[in-house]
Amino acid sequence: MLRNAALTLLIAVSLTACTSLEKDDEIQSANQIPKNGAPIYPKESRNTGEEGTVFVYVLVGKSGDPVEVKISKSSGFKALDDSAISAVKSWKFSPARNKGQPIEAWLNIPIAFKIEK
Repeated sequence: MLRNAALTLLIAVSLTACTSLEKDDEIQSANQIPKNGAPIYPKESRNTGEEGTVFVYVLVGKSGDPVEVKISKSSGFKALDDSAISAVKSWKFSPARNKGQPIEAWLNIPIAFKIEK
């Protein structure tokens, strides 16, 4: 029954922290690039009905590449957490900017693994 279930991955990005800013600084948050691939829903997790949301904390470098990636809140399932981390490490981002110049910034990305029946 679960083998044929469709996977819904809801990926939203929110800026959670950045370098310290002065009152008059102009900041644009880092963003995902839409072409990033969705994490793989592990087969065993799908077969056993594991679902959950993984919050991945990523430091986006000035180049838009992930510098550091870690779990900020687990889904409760190691396989789902590992899949989310692996995907985010391969993603490309548009870096945050301060007064037009790229800066490093942290993003907290919720990735929901849900089996649609």
